[in-house]
Amino acid sequence: MYEYLECGLENVWLVNGYTLTRGAPSQAVDITSSHDLRRVIEISVARKFERLTREEFCFLEGSLALSRRALATMFGVREQTVAAWEKQNGPPLWADRLMRAFHRERRGDVTRLWNIFDEESRSERAKQQSARLHRRVFEWRARDGWRETPLPLATAA
Repeated sequence: MYEYLECGLENVWLVNGYTLTRGAPSQAVDITSSHDLRRVIEISVARKFERLTREEFCFLEGSLALSRRALATMFGVREQTVAAWEKQNGPPLWADRLMRAFHRERRGDVTRLWNIFDEESRSERAKQQSARLHRRVFEWRARDGWRETPLPLATAA
């Protein structure tokens, strides 16, 4: 498996769909349909049950091509507040949920805001998912393209 650090997230691994080319002084990686892979990673991050980390928040911010100033204006906060979220412990819960809503709306994902903001159902789903491995693993299928794939803990290690 290949740890796909190029996306800016530390927990993304590829099962296949990549080619390593060894050359001087380092190796190059060719990713099959990298644009589609990034889109699938964005969707996976936006739909995860746990709160966004600061890295994931920045990842979604970049995927929406928003500047810090634009995001601060949309959230009704100062730029320094957004910068603090990006550099410290991530956004507060309300900003986490708004970022997900912005991302889903921009990507054309029809969803009900109630599902994004409903604390009780989110925390219940998070409990059900707590046993899942936190590593995100993606697989390339020639017929279907990039898909997130669950792997048993023993296989992913």
